[in-house]
Amino acid sequence: MTGRPARCDVCGDVVDSLHPWDVQTCSCGRLTLSRGPKHRRVQWRAEPGAGWTDLCGELDPAGGAEGTDRLRQVLLISGSLRNGSTNTALLRTSKAVAPPRLATVLYDGLDELPHFNPDHDVSLLHPAVADLRARIASADAVLLSTPEYAGGLPGSFKNLLDWTVGGGEIYGKPVAWVNASASPTGAADAYESLRKVLGYVGAVVVEPACAHIPVTRNAIGADGHVADPSIRARLGDVLGALLAHLEHGRAVGVAGQPPTTA
Repeated sequence: MTGRPARCDVCGDVVDSLHPWDVQTCSCGRLTLSRGPKHRRVQWRAEPGAGWTDLCGELDPAGGAEGTDRLRQVLLISGSLRNGSTNTALLRTSKAVAPPRLATVLYDGLDELPHFNPDHDVSLLHPAVADLRARIASADAVLLSTPEYAGGLPGSFKNLLDWTVGGGEIYGKPVAWVNASASPTGAADAYESLRKVLGYVGAVVVEPACAHIPVTRNAIGADGHVADPSIRARLGDVLGALLAHLEHGRAVGVAGQPPTTA
């Protein structure tokens, strides 16, 4: 991780500002980080008996940056823009079941990305593309969840994946997925396509952390989370497997070939 994150003690969100124009606020709106890691600015809307926790010290413990005691960050990316998405709800629930040494951050910029055009993949990137790449680069791993649409990946999500090709930030990055589909087909075509794309961009698929965890819409609570204990337990297992891979460097993934931009 290259940033200097902090955790809101009210909602539990971990937020981080990765570059000078990056402003990030937790879901309850009390903690805001801005100005990037070098000139970090922390704004806290005071609440009696609560505060925020600086996680900088957890990133580089005495044992070194690669020690097993440091906090690992997983970037959560949903392939759905739909309100009430089961994919997004499942990823959002990760915060509640993540192991203590794992912080999860939900990416929310899918609908801000421009249409992919190789001619625009230049040094001065669109701000939304620059932000996506910075977040992937700073994360220790990425956890994905996508619906299937018309027999494949949704166009907006494929657009996001296309923007990861030229930067190379995802090359060699541990990646896993949780398939929330409750349909008879289990979104099989979408995840077959996802595996192919991840191989192309050179991501390392952490197989023990990939799981099919069906979620129905009525399982989503008013807070946008999934409360079902069995679903939470399985999601916790996924995150535990991902953490085990990060801490022990187990060669359980399948690396793809270096990406090309031809």
